Amino acid sequence: MQRERVRPRPCRLGFILIITAFLSSGSATGHVAGVAGPDYERRNIVFILTDDQRFDALGLLNDYFRTPNLDRLAEGGVLFENAFVTTSLCSPSRASILSGQYAHAHQV
Repeated sequence: MQRERVRPRPCRLGFILIITAFLSSGSATGHVAGVAGPDYERRNIVFILTDDQRFDALGLLNDYFRTPNLDRLAEGGVLFENAFVTTSLCSPSRASILSGQYAHAHQV
């Protein structure tokens, strides 16, 4: 029986190339072209991804759990109460979020 060689998947290579290009282009330095003056306030984006959680796993949505730090983040930002996923499996869903592709395209 002949073993099949494992090749890197295109979505993983694409993700690595995009991150490398972003970091090497100087975009990660914080300079925003065309925006000047002290009136400009940069927005912080915190994307928290967890697997196998119920909708009410945060203390903000449930009195049983205590999650003060996550509650503070949710109160100071945007909390999405409705969600939609193209696949309900953990790994394909994560791959879709990170690659921007549907599960049938990245085949995870």
